[in-house]
Amino acid sequence: MNLTEATEIRKLTPTYSLELSRILHDNWKLIMSKIPENLQKHHYKCKVEDTNLPKYNAEHIRIIEKASLTSNRLPADILFEEWGSSGRVRPMLGHMLFLLQDCRLYGAADYVAKILGQNPPERPSTGPAAKIELTATERKQLEESENIREMLEQINYPSSSIERLNLNHNETNCNIYHHIPSINISDNENRFPILEALNNNSMNTTHHLDSNLIKFSSNQIPDLSHLLNTDSGNVENEQNHSSKQIVPQFSISLDDTSPISMLQSANVPNFSMLNDTSSRSILPSSSRNIPDFDALRSSSGSSRITSQNISVPRTLGSPLPSLSLNTLLQHYPYAELEAATNYFNEAPYINSQSNDIDLPNGRFLGSGAFGSVYLACGILDRPIAVKKINLKDLNIVRADDIVTKQFTNEVEILYKYKHNNLLSLLGYSCDGLTYCLLYEYVSGGNLKDRLQDTSDILNWQQRLDIATGTADAIAYLHTAYSTPLIHRDIKSANILLDVNNQPKLCDFGIIRLSSSSTTGTNQIVGTSAYMAPEAHRGDVSVKMDTYSFGVVLLELLTGLPPIDYDRLGNDIVTYVQDNLEKETDIISLLDEKAGSWVNNNINYATELCRISIQCLQEKKNIRPTIQCLQEKKNTGKKEIRPTMSNINNELKTLCSFG
Repeated sequence: MNLTEATEIRKLTPTYSLELSRILHDNWKLIMSKIPENLQKHHYKCKVEDTNLPKYNAEHIRIIEKASLTSNRLPADILFEEWGSSGRVRPMLGHMLFLLQDCRLYGAADYVAKILGQNPPERPSTGPAAKIELTATERKQLEESENIREMLEQINYPSSSIERLNLNHNETNCNIYHHIPSINISDNENRFPILEALNNNSMNTTHHLDSNLIKFSSNQIPDLSHLLNTDSGNVENEQNHSSKQIVPQFSISLDDTSPISMLQSANVPNFSMLNDTSSRSILPSSSRNIPDFDALRSSSGSSRITSQNISVPRTLGSPLPSLSLNTLLQHYPYAELEAATNYFNEAPYINSQSNDIDLPNGRFLGSGAFGSVYLACGILDRPIAVKKINLKDLNIVRADDIVTKQFTNEVEILYKYKHNNLLSLLGYSCDGLTYCLLYEYVSGGNLKDRLQDTSDILNWQQRLDIATGTADAIAYLHTAYSTPLIHRDIKSANILLDVNNQPKLCDFGIIRLSSSSTTGTNQIVGTSAYMAPEAHRGDVSVKMDTYSFGVVLLELLTGLPPIDYDRLGNDIVTYVQDNLEKETDIISLLDEKAGSWVNNNINYATELCRISIQCLQEKKNIRPTIQCLQEKKNTGKKEIRPTMSNINNELKTLCSFG
C-alpha cells in the first residue's frame, strides 16, 4: 500500500500504528490537546484557534487512560482509532505530520516522514529538539561496540564446555532443596503435629520426601462427617469418633475414577454435598425440566413463586463469593455441570446429525472473550450449552469484581427477556470453581462462520430473514421494558442459527441497563469493527446497537469478513464505503453465492444496503452519506442514525413486498 499525505490515518496498517504509538509513549496527551475540531481536506496545516476550538478536553484524555488500562492497549493507539473515525473530514497523515512538528515531537515526525518516503522534517539548530551529532570518537566507539557484538555472535563454544556447564547446573538444581528447614513453634510436642513432623524431617538428609512423612495425630484431626451429623450430640459419641484415625483424602474425593472401596475405607466425606440439605445425588437428573415461568408468575395455586433474593452457598474450595441473587432461574451445582460436560472436556464436539443419545466425549463448542462454551447432556431432557466464565487466573473473586457483575447482570436481568430470536437462559451455577450459565443449545453454528461456509450456503431470502429476526430481537431488548437494555456487542459471531436458519442473538456479557436512551461511561467495550464512533468517547446509547447491526447487514450482503488486513480498508465499513464511492452501486460487491436478490421487480440488495447506510450514520450531526444512496441529497437536511425500532419496521415492510 502506497502511503501519501492524503491517506487517512484510520487506513494505517496495525504495524505502522503500533510503532507510532510506541514512539509517542507519554507524549500522546500533547498531540491530543493540539487536535482542532475541524480539518480541511486539502490543507494539512491545522491549529487550535479562536475559530477552531480543541476537539478533545481533559475528560476525553481520562477516558482514554482508563480504556488503555482495561484493554491493555497503548493510549496513542486508542487515540488514533477514535480520531481517525470521527469528524466531517477524516484526519490524514498530512494533518498528523503537521501536528507532530508543531508539538516538536520530531522522533514521531521522522517516522511518519519515513513511511511517506519523505526526507525528515527540518529541526531547530539549537535547543532540546536539535538533532544530536556524534563526534568522531563517539562514532568510532559505536562502530567498535557493533564489531564486538558481531564477533561474540560468531564464536562457537566447545561442546565439552557446554556439557560441563549443563552438568553443573543440574547438580546445583538437585541440591537447592536439600532438606526442609526447621520450624520451631512451640515446646508442646503434641500441639501442632504437622509442624512437628516438618521439624523432625529437617534432620533428614535424603533427597526426596517420604510420602508418609507428615503424620497426623488421631487426637487432633476432626472427623468432618461427624461434625456435620446433627444426631450425634453426646460426649461418648464424640470420643468414639475422635478415636478413629480419619484423614480427608482430597485427591481421592476429587477423582471419581477411584475405586469405591477406597472411598469407603477412607470414610471420605462428599464435599460437593455438604451444603445440600436435600441429600440428592450429584449425578445429572434426566427428569429435571425447564421452569415454566408463566406458571411461576401465575397468581393461581398455593405454590406460586415470585422473584426473590436467593442465597447460594459455596462448596469447599470455591474461589467465588456467596451471592444473593434476585432471579427465578434454577441454580445447578457445579459438580452436576462437570459430570454433564465430561468434566468440561476440551475436545471439540462434532455434530453427527443423528439422534443417537450416546454422544462423543468431546464437549467443546467454542470460546470468546468472557469464557468457553461446552455441550452438556443429562441435566435436562435435551442437550444444553454451558458457558464457563473465564476468571483470568483469579484465586479469589469478590462480589464487586467486574466478572461477578457481568455474571449477575445475565442472571438477574435476562431471565425475564423472552423472544423467539433471543437465546434462552435456562439456569446458572455459582458454587464451584467458576461461574457458569446454562443456555439452550443451538446446533447451526454462528452467522460469521456460516457466511464463510462454501458447503452450506445461505441464499438471499434466508439472509433477509436472518436480518429481520435479529433486528426484531434487538428492538425488543430496547423497548420491552421502560429501561432500555443495550447489548453493546452485536456482531455476526453472536448470532446463532438453528436448524431452520432462524437467528438467535446471544452473548450478553456486557449488557447495560440505561435509565434513558443515552448515558455516559468511561469503559470502552465491544468489538472494534462493529463499534460506533461515539463509543470511543464513552457515549453509550441504544444507537450503538443500531450501528453494529448496520455492519452485520454489510456482512450479509457481501459475505466478507468484518476485518481483513490484506485488503484496502481493513474494516468492512471502510471497504464498502470506499468502493461505493467509486462504483456507485452495491451490485459489484454482492456475495454471488446468495443468488440474484431480485424478486417482483424489487432489488432487495439495494434496499438492504440503503438500510445499512442509515444504521451507519452519525448518531447526531452527520457527515455526508454516499450520494448514490441518499434519499434526499443536496437538500441540506442533516440525517441522524435511526433507532432499531425504526429499522425493524423498515425491514418488516420490505419483507411484506415479497
